[in-house]
Amino acid sequence: MNALRPELAAAIAKLFPGARVETLDGDASTRRFHRLRFPNAATRVVMDYGAAFDGETDDVRLARLFERAALPVARVFEVLPAAGALVLEDLGDQTLEAALGHGSEGRAPAREDLYRSAVELCAARSEEHTSE
Repeated sequence: MNALRPELAAAIAKLFPGARVETLDGDASTRRFHRLRFPNAATRVVMDYGAAFDGETDDVRLARLFERAALPVARVFEVLPAAGALVLEDLGDQTLEAALGHGSEGRAPAREDLYRSAVELCAARSEEHTSE
């Protein structure tokens, strides 16, 4: 199913002629997500904010901060303010919550420990890079 807003559909068609669009299942977010499939089998994800935006979004700022800190994050390939969207690296369909439920050798990792480690790593890295 392709449920792109007209202004976003026009921007995607101009930037990525021949790309097929698949709308991804929603979550609790107000944003919508779409996967672009290219003829060469490459993919990208479109994060649709639902309306045009001005300036830099929090998602772009966080991605830049995480990249500088060498944390794994989807790369931002295109920022489309007039279309209200970002084009991101496609990291697949598995959510963090689903990944946390699957440990090695059939054991689920301790969620609290994994979340605590992630938050501590982010906090430590953000302190290192806040003066930049």
